[in-house]
Order: sequence, then C-alpha cells, then structure tokens
Amino acid sequence: MKTRDLSPPPPPPVHVHVPGTTPVHVHMRRSPSRSTQNRTNDTQVMGNGGRPKVRAPWIPPGKTVLPERCGYIQLSEKQTAASVRKEQEGTRRLKKLDSGDQHRETDVLLRALVEAEIDGVAVANQLTALKETIDSLAKDKRLSKLHAASLGRQQELLFEKIELFDRTNHGLRELLREWSQYEREYLMWSQQKDVLKKRMADSEAENIRLLAKLTNKEKEASKLAEHLDFEKNNTKTTEELSRILQSTRDHLESELSRTEAEKAQLTAQIQRMQQSHEQQQGELRALQEELQSLNQRREEEKEEQGRQEELALLTQQAERAEESARQFAVKLQEKESQLTQALSTSSDWCLRHSKEAAAKGQLEEEISALKFQVTELNSRLHSTEERSRAEREELRDQLHHLSAENTSACTRQPKTQGSFDVV
Repeated sequence: MKTRDLSPPPPPPVHVHVPGTTPVHVHMRRSPSRSTQNRTNDTQVMGNGGRPKVRAPWIPPGKTVLPERCGYIQLSEKQTAASVRKEQEGTRRLKKLDSGDQHRETDVLLRALVEAEIDGVAVANQLTALKETIDSLAKDKRLSKLHAASLGRQQELLFEKIELFDRTNHGLRELLREWSQYEREYLMWSQQKDVLKKRMADSEAENIRLLAKLTNKEKEASKLAEHLDFEKNNTKTTEELSRILQSTRDHLESELSRTEAEKAQLTAQIQRMQQSHEQQQGELRALQEELQSLNQRREEEKEEQGRQEELALLTQQAERAEESARQFAVKLQEKESQLTQALSTSSDWCLRHSKEAAAKGQLEEEISALKFQVTELNSRLHSTEERSRAEREELRDQLHHLSAENTSACTRQPKTQGSFDVV
C-alpha cells in the first residue's frame, strides 16, 4: 500500500514590535523533521481509550512506518502538552503580574509577551503540521472508524488548545495595553507631582519673601511706635511747658494786676499829696498876703508912732509866720522829694510793666507757636497711626491669604502623596 509523502508548509515569519531600549531573549524550537512526518502511518486506538496500541497488520516489505507514525503522534501530544503547560504558566504569571506585582518594570512584561508570541507561533506551526498529518491520515483508506474518531477528538482538543492560546494571547495584549495606560498615567502623575513640587517651592519662596517683608514691616512698625512714643513724650513735655507757661502767665498777670493796683494807690497818694501841696501853697499865699498886709500895717504903724507895740507884735507874728512858712517850705520840699521819689517809682513800675507786657507778648507768641507745633505733631501722629494701621491690615490680609494657600497646599500634598503611594 502506498503512502504519500506530506511536507508541511514552512512556518510563517515572526514579527515582534518592541521598544529599542527593551532587551529581547528569544527561544526557538525546531519542529519535527519532515522525514518523520512523511513516514507517519496508520495507528489504532484501544476501545477503552488507553494508549494507542500497535497491531500486527500485514505490512508490505520495506514499509515499516507505523512505529514512526505513532512516535510522531506521541511527540506531537507531548509538545502540545508542553505548550499548554507553558500557556498555563504564562497565564499564572500574568495573573500574578496583574494582582500582586503591578510595579514590575515594563521590559519584563514585554519580554514575557515576546516569549508568548514566539511560543504561540511555534505551537501554531506544530499544530498546523499535525493538522495536515491528521488530514492525510483521514484521507487514508486503511484508517478505521474508531481511529478516525480518535483522531477527530484529538483534532478538536488541539483546536480548543489553539483557541485557549489565542485567548491567553489576547489577555496578554490587553494586559500590555493596560500596562501602557498605567505607564502613561504614571508619567502624567509624575509631571503633576513635579508641577506641584514646583508650586510648593514657589509658595515656600513666596512665604519666605512675605515673611521677610512682614519682618521689615514689623521693624518699621516698631520704629514708628518708638517715634510715636517719642512724639508722645514731646507732646507731654510740650503740655508741661504749656502748663508752666500758663502758670507763669497767670502769675505775671497777678503780679501785673497787683502792680497796677499799687500804681493806682501811688497815683491816688500823689494826687492827695498834690492836693495837700496846693492847699499848702494856698495857705502860703494866704500867709504871704497876710504878711504883706502885716508889712503894710507895720509900715503904717511905723508911720504911726503910736502903734509900735502892735507893730512889734505883728513883727513877732510875721516872724512866727515866716518860721511857719519856712517849716511849710521844708515840708513842701520833703513832699516834693517824696513826690519825685514816687514819680521815679511810678516810672520804674511803668518800665517794669512794659517789660512784663513785652515778656507776656513774647510768651503768648511762644505759646501760640507751641500750640501750632502740638497741633502739627498731633496731625502727624494721627496720619502715622492711620498709615501704620492700614499697613498692618494689609499685611494681616496677605498673611491670612498665604496661610490659606499654604494650608490648601498642605492638604493637597498628602492626597497627592497618597495617590502616588496607591499608584
């Protein structure tokens, strides 16, 4: 009986797309020799589904191909079982990679993908060759129905294994796609983390700058407070000077009023002395007139010799009148000296009064100047307090704003760190 030499087609070329920086390790498996595949012959399966047992049919001379065919089937089954085990191991490896170790490097995953694709291509080549061999055996008329059914079941099992490998390969591709998405998200999170770090650094620098500005403002506020205390002390000193000047003014006014009262008394006394002097002058004139009359009488008495005694008496009276006139003249001179002294005292008091009035005017000018200075200092103090209060309010608002930004940044940082830890 003739057997056809079946030569399976060459396996398709393998195309693998990996990044240039990923190392690739390739395992190549050789398919069974074509001579063994060409020498494959009919096999027979036991009824109880055990291992295939070789009968002893009639074999033409030189046609001992049944052991090679059975060996080829067993070798194909072993290779298929090895491929299934490798697929299961790859599936378990992918499950471990997906569940427990998501932080493994990308090159390991790509290496596993390359190995799975190479193994899949090799298994596909082997299964294609086995399928063609089975088709050639099915076309052989010497195969029994039981043998054909067993081969059909094996063919279905091989197709199921191929489908399982395709699903595994599809799952591996999905996992690689998810891993690529995770890498992109990780890069995006890294960029966001760098941006947040930069913003935090900028915020810290801004906080340091504002803290320095706040320190400078506090120093300026302390200087302004010291200047304010100094101005307050100056104001107190000015107020004390004003009180002293006011007391001095009151004292001088009281002295001036007392001096004016004394002046009025002296003026009244001078007027009384002038009146008494005028009265004495009148008495003196009356005495002089009386003396003249007496002189006339004496002359008349001289003329009259009979009136010598009266003349003597009149002479004595005239002498007494002259003596009294001399006394009155002395008193008048004393009164005139007293009047001169009173006039000099009055001129002194007038001069003192003019000096006191000039000093009073000067003190009033100084008091008005001090009041103007106090008013100006109060206005400057008020403006300084308003400006310092406005600057403090502005600095307080900036500090609250920066504290709010710092608090928000600090609250965002643990969330970002937690998301990084989760990733």
